Amino acid sequence: MPLNAAKPLEQSPPAGFLPDFRRFEALFPLLLLTELAALVLSLSAEPTNFWIDLGGRSLFMQWIALGSAILLTLLHRPLARLPDHWSGPLAFLLVQAVALLTNWLVYLGLPAMAGSSCWCRPTKSPPSWRAI
Repeated sequence: MPLNAAKPLEQSPPAGFLPDFRRFEALFPLLLLTELAALVLSLSAEPTNFWIDLGGRSLFMQWIALGSAILLTLLHRPLARLPDHWSGPLAFLLVQAVALLTNWLVYLGLPAMAGSSCWCRPTKSPPSWRAI
């Protein structure tokens, strides 16, 4: 075989349409837009305790964004092998599953961490229909 012979091209993994969340150019806008959404939601709420509300919303939304980015990064190759009309809705459902799981973990974990005086669950039971 001559020295100048061309080597066969290596098979590169399919690119897909999902961004590579391992790169700063893809992850930073995701985190920035998530923080902006948390700020807008906190500004639109009642002005009772703005900084506490912003911190809670920001932390919760960042958990969802980072969890989704991690899951989509781990499943990037299998999703890229699928046709776009399958991988798009599947990626959307994976993000929804991360949001549901995060919400469930926060719902279970906050009362246990805060004790009985947690703001996340009402202290009084709602009025029954018989009392109305």
